[in-house]
Amino acid sequence: MLETKKPFAAGLALALLTATGCYDFDAAFDDCVQAGQCQPTTCDPLAVDVPDDLFHDANCDGIDGTPGDAIFVDPAVGQDANDGTKDAPLKRLSVAMREAANKGKAIYLAQGIYDEADLRLERAVSIYGGYSGKEDGWKRGKDNITQIGGSHTTGFTVNGLMDAGVAIAWVRIRSADSSVSGTPSIGLRVVDSSDVRLSHVEVEAGKGAQGRDGDSRAPNTQVGADGGVGQDGSATTPSGGPQGPSSCGTGSHAGGMGGVGGISFGAAPGMGTAGEPGPPDGGGDGGTPGTNKLDSACGTTLCVCDGEPGGDGQEGAPGDRGRNGNPGNGTGLLEGSTWVARSGTDGEAGAFGKGGGGGGGGGFCEAPGSTQSRGGGGGGGGAGGCPGVGAKGGESGGASIAMLLIRGHVNMESCTLKTSGGGQGGAGGRGGDGSPGGPGGAGGKGIVAEKSSGSDVYRATGGKGGKGGKGGDGGPGGHGGNGAGGPSVGIWCDSLESSSVTLTSTPRFEVKDPGAPGAGPGPAAAPGLQTNHHQCTGFP
Repeated sequence: MLETKKPFAAGLALALLTATGCYDFDAAFDDCVQAGQCQPTTCDPLAVDVPDDLFHDANCDGIDGTPGDAIFVDPAVGQDANDGTKDAPLKRLSVAMREAANKGKAIYLAQGIYDEADLRLERAVSIYGGYSGKEDGWKRGKDNITQIGGSHTTGFTVNGLMDAGVAIAWVRIRSADSSVSGTPSIGLRVVDSSDVRLSHVEVEAGKGAQGRDGDSRAPNTQVGADGGVGQDGSATTPSGGPQGPSSCGTGSHAGGMGGVGGISFGAAPGMGTAGEPGPPDGGGDGGTPGTNKLDSACGTTLCVCDGEPGGDGQEGAPGDRGRNGNPGNGTGLLEGSTWVARSGTDGEAGAFGKGGGGGGGGGFCEAPGSTQSRGGGGGGGGAGGCPGVGAKGGESGGASIAMLLIRGHVNMESCTLKTSGGGQGGAGGRGGDGSPGGPGGAGGKGIVAEKSSGSDVYRATGGKGGKGGKGGDGGPGGHGGNGAGGPSVGIWCDSLESSSVTLTSTPRFEVKDPGAPGAGPGPAAAPGLQTNHHQCTGFP
């Protein structure tokens, strides 16, 4: 069988991968020999044999690599109580990483799936996949599929290995679809590590989780307080109706007091007064007072004198709608050592409705013979309605990131990066309506006074007090901002300055669609970011 030396393997892989990104090794070797780029040779028992991309047994020991330099792992027949030799392999990768680090060895992985929670490489151990396993003599080839991860939302992490020279070759790394709203699925994460060499590594991230919808708010049912009823005309000064009091928290939204009804006292008549306005900046105007009359030219037999009614108070202005929340961001951000969503923010509460103006006091009338009427007091203005509550913002969808670098530096040769798509953003909630303002109070009645003198009759009627104005309705709460769609990114670097990628050959990317934004009533959000690489140096 024709074999090749190690130095020619790297050159062959580089030439072919630059052109194709992946290749058939058997055909590649033949082409290389025919082109004169690879020189045929036999194996050398004294050669240093490190697993290579052509699966070449350089030192004639029967496998690609050196058994004495490795911990062997076989998920089919291995046992974690074994010593990790090729005849007694371990079963779990986590156990193998600990043993290999303690003994200063590499790890040779048999085909199969190594799916364990929170798999982390935190000591300088190289990992080589593609072996057939114990039952088939640890042959190595591209059809021996070796998979790390699969059922967890982070497939594999390399952490804290600066200048480690760690190699990871001929493995597939998988992360599962995320099911916790707004959270990501990340295939391979490289944190605070440099000189990490990836060769023939395929990384596939699962789908980011859908963002949760923001809660909508029910209408506020606490109606503004009613204005008080004005007093009927009386011997004393008929007072106006009391204002509808503030009844839903702090804020100036009480109604205005009703005006005082008119009454005369001989030569010093008491005039009716205007109703008080509601609070400044939007409160209803107070009603005008009724006109007082002094009728001294009344004819004989029947003399009728009517005081003018007070004017009605004006309605208070409605409260403004609360500000809507801001939409989510389709990029998200990095916090600690992972990606987090930037979701839609909550809507703000609406404003109080303004109080209605008080009704004006009714005027009096005085007929001859000191026949005196008394005007009714104006009704109090109703209090403004209570504000609606702002709705919750929608959560942005989770990201699908094949490889995340946080202060990480990797060298890549013949690698493939796949994503399954970002999660859909949640819809922002609908803000609650404000409550109605309180009705204004009714005005008091005017008093009728009648006096006879012989055949003459003198009748004076006081004016009715004006009705208080209705309080303005409370403003509705703002809608929550919609959540953005989740990103779908092949390689994500935390920044151009702190992370980088060195390419021996251009990776192959299969980046599926990002998540769509939520579709609530608030401000529209964007779909998620979709790109092969984000904030990474080293790409053409």
